Amino acid sequence: PTLPGDDHRRLDAGVGNMSGRVLYMMYTDSKFYHSRLLWVLATWASGMTSDRFKGIGDIPWNLTDPRVEVIPTDCPRHSHWEGACCKYAEAVIHAKEAFLLDERLEWAFFFDDDAYVRPGALEERLSKEGGDPEGKGVMIGATFGCGDHGLCGGGGYLANRRALIKAVGDNATAMLERQMKYCANSGRWADLAITKTFNDVNITKRNIKGTYPWRLEKNQFVTHMSKDEPFFYHYIQGKAQLEFLHRLFTAAPGSPVVEAGKRRNAQCACYKGVRACANTNRTKDWPWDVKNMSILPTIDCPSPEELSAIREKEAREQAAREKAAQVKAAMEKAARKVVASSDIITYAVAAGIVVGAALGFSPWFRNAVVDISERVLPRPGRRVGKAGPSGPDPEAQRIGVPAPAE
Repeated sequence: PTLPGDDHRRLDAGVGNMSGRVLYMMYTDSKFYHSRLLWVLATWASGMTSDRFKGIGDIPWNLTDPRVEVIPTDCPRHSHWEGACCKYAEAVIHAKEAFLLDERLEWAFFFDDDAYVRPGALEERLSKEGGDPEGKGVMIGATFGCGDHGLCGGGGYLANRRALIKAVGDNATAMLERQMKYCANSGRWADLAITKTFNDVNITKRNIKGTYPWRLEKNQFVTHMSKDEPFFYHYIQGKAQLEFLHRLFTAAPGSPVVEAGKRRNAQCACYKGVRACANTNRTKDWPWDVKNMSILPTIDCPSPEELSAIREKEAREQAAREKAAQVKAAMEKAARKVVASSDIITYAVAAGIVVGAALGFSPWFRNAVVDISERVLPRPGRRVGKAGPSGPDPEAQRIGVPAPAE
């Protein structure tokens, strides 16, 4: 008999509508060959084959596995900067070579090794995309809001056959050199550089839902599960986290997937009739972030009514954040004008307004004021608007992106 959720179990087996037409390209490092790579092969990639799953590494892997081909490169080892920049280019080059050998391939998905992927769910989502009506080539990512409209690469990205062939062209070495040049000029962010590399050949860029470039809070993890079918979670860096997600997405509905669910205070989540729980109460074993243990949500498997209430609350909080951002931008602009002015009276009046606002308005508003005063108003020994001795922070060029973890 067909059980509820069976269609979604098949998605995790990688047999979606696009099965066999997507090439999976994973950036990895010899530092993680015997940890993350093996954990991936034991969970979401257990059903992969080496013609569809490639690892872009540095030195050769000393093991052979029919599920993956680890491609060695000359990229620097253990480097999230030059090494990552180089591997982003090498992955595109090797993907193009694979596409020329297999005419069935239509898309390549590029991503980090600290992630959980649901191949079938990704392929199902991809089958509903609009294709490439203009024939220019397509690049699809979670968001293009980093740096100067660059890809936020933590969520991975997809490129179709046309985009790959155009990006590499007839000279792979020249493409690699361009990527490294762009990387040097983009704060050494590989994702911003690869965006420029694709921009050079005039491809179409689109967003896609269901991929999460950054770690979610528990409430976000629970509510987003039923909002957009998830196919990618980034910053899943531990074996226990991968195993948790694999139980959640692959166990049959109604099965007792783990004994931990019987423990008091066990951390659990639900998906399509399955309730999976963490094996331990250590936060590092959970696939979500916990900033404050005292406010952990008690709802693991919310009802439709509870989901609606949670989403309404999230919408109100998002509206408050957007309002605070607008106020912050306006006040920062005004504060800079005041600082540049020699009118002492105006400066004093403005300072009084800022202090009064900080004392009397909402926490969002107070936080905006404090942040502006810290960054804009002069302090002893500081010249307003000038970079520090080490120059501007490259991270400041990115929008809302946490520093990458090794």
